Amino acid sequence: MLKWEGQPRWLAGMGQRLESDAEAASEQAEMPRYVIQEHHHQGVHWDLMLESGGRLLTWRLEHPLSPDRPIRAESLPDHRLAYLEYEGPVSGGRGTVRRWDWGQFDWLERSGESVAVRLAGRRLRGTVHLSLTAGGSWTAAFRPAESGSGGSSSG
Repeated sequence: MLKWEGQPRWLAGMGQRLESDAEAASEQAEMPRYVIQEHHHQGVHWDLMLESGGRLLTWRLEHPLSPDRPIRAESLPDHRLAYLEYEGPVSGGRGTVRRWDWGQFDWLERSGESVAVRLAGRRLRGTVHLSLTAGGSWTAAFRPAESGSGGSSSG
């Protein structure tokens, strides 16, 4: 688990400061949640959302996470926590969403250029690493948990 003691805590890639020590302690007390939504709007893409400080840090993924290859990702504005459990139409005519995977995660790394989390979900168990490239775009890579650690990859 990432420790924030005695240093500024910056939200990965967003330049926004987490508001309080109590907020960080709360995140450490219980595992934060995540969801990956299949989003049908002008084609299909997947939204990876990580719970952090009363909001969801969000990346748009071109494909579902898979150990086969890194995929292109795009950082999106934060979303409301309601999306952790929401399925259905998105306001403003922005298509529909359904939960593709969900569960809890641990922060492994959180910086301006890199985010790594360990997922413990219904479909995915393993590590997701989001990296900001030199060109300013993001990539997402998934590494399944070792079979001895009680998890598997996609399904």
